[in-house]
Amino acid sequence: MKIKIIEDISKVNFNDLAKVIELAPLGKREPEKLKIAFENSMYRVFLYDKNKLIGACRVVSDGVDCSVLCDVVLLPNYHGLGYGQKMIKHILSKIEEYQKIILYAVPNKEEFYKQFGFKEMTTAMAIFKNQDIQKIFTKE
Repeated sequence: MKIKIIEDISKVNFNDLAKVIELAPLGKREPEKLKIAFENSMYRVFLYDKNKLIGACRVVSDGVDCSVLCDVVLLPNYHGLGYGQKMIKHILSKIEEYQKIILYAVPNKEEFYKQFGFKEMTTAMAIFKNQDIQKIFTKE
């Protein structure tokens, strides 16, 4: 497999990205809203196997202090092959000088992120309007 990391958003098919996110599984997302979210993010990475979108992630940031790593997705059949690590290392290299980088990890994926230096927080909280996504990320 020849996996490519692409940062250029201009050729991304957001219907495909919505499918990847749903299969990841991070819930259903509207392609139009995904496009806005990724366009408004400071950094974004898309992983392709030839011409097939297989993964993505993005960073929302103020540019100096706080960054949030969002929508880290990789099709399940590509897990365990090092592609997720490659994607995370690539995007973290863009923001390594910031004071703090926060992410929401899907339960039971915490160990994956610890290898990059992420530590579990005891006081993180969130408000989710999408109840399906809230179920993925919260204890309730």
